[in-house]
Amino acid sequence: MKKTVTLNPDESKVVAFEVTPIEAGVYNVSVNGLSGSFVASEAPPPPPVPGMITLYMTGTPTQEWSVGWFYADEGIYIKRLIDYRGVEDTPWRAPEDPSIPPKPIDLNDLRITVETYSYFDICPMTGMAGACNWQVFGPFVVEDGGTYVIDVQTRELSRR
Repeated sequence: MKKTVTLNPDESKVVAFEVTPIEAGVYNVSVNGLSGSFVASEAPPPPPVPGMITLYMTGTPTQEWSVGWFYADEGIYIKRLIDYRGVEDTPWRAPEDPSIPPKPIDLNDLRITVETYSYFDICPMTGMAGACNWQVFGPFVVEDGGTYVIDVQTRELSRR
């Protein structure tokens, strides 16, 4: 950025420059032999906003699926346990069934893991049938009460 100011003898003017850095870091400034620097830091993350969502899964054939919901304050993924196909307290559900977090979750930093199970279809990560861990998805920002679909192949989360 260049700015030219013309002054008469014994005249002074205040000159201001505004810079919006693209990246965090230390920036050096030099004006007519005077120099200085400033530090630009990343914006802080948005504050946690607890809430609930409904999540469906697509992108792979499966007989069952489960979701691990990340709770940053505890540093762990938690699966919601339900009664399913005669089994009590299991994280598994049918492929067309939704999953909801076991308790309110940070809607500004939604992170999940997805695991699928297929007796017949091949998991791209292992090259075998059986359990398929799709790793971590997110972070996403979602709305309280929203219904979403995670596509495990494209890793995209969309409104339903």
